[in-house]
Amino acid sequence: MTKYIVQGGSPLFGEVHISGAKNAAVAILPAALLVDGVCRIENIPQISDVTVLLKILEQLGAKVRVLNRSDVELDCRHIVTTRAPQELAHKLRASYYLIGALLGRFGEAEVSMPAPSTSTSRALPPWARPCARATTSAPPPRAGA
Repeated sequence: MTKYIVQGGSPLFGEVHISGAKNAAVAILPAALLVDGVCRIENIPQISDVTVLLKILEQLGAKVRVLNRSDVELDCRHIVTTRAPQELAHKLRASYYLIGALLGRFGEAEVSMPAPSTSTSRALPPWARPCARATTSAPPPRAGA
């Protein structure tokens, strides 16, 4: 582990680039499905969960435009399905974030829960547990609701 020892006498200055937070990114990316338009999301970490989520969004019909190493534009105006590809959803522990976004905008969602992991015993959040046991769907939102 690297450590820095600062000895007094002169002020500190400079810049440090902080990469985006994984837990924020895996929640924000699916939330773009709620927008019938283009979202620009900045400072996204380069991790496998983000790559998988972007692939899922593309397969749902979103146009994903990578602007640079940490920024993307998501155009969710032309979503063609509310069924997330099982082979990708199984790779992603946070696939349950897609459920709320799809239900909120389209009134239906079909998202496989993450495959059980032998390397971790982390449980799903309490609100997602019923979804792991049941097919989730709701009637379409009423106009003006």
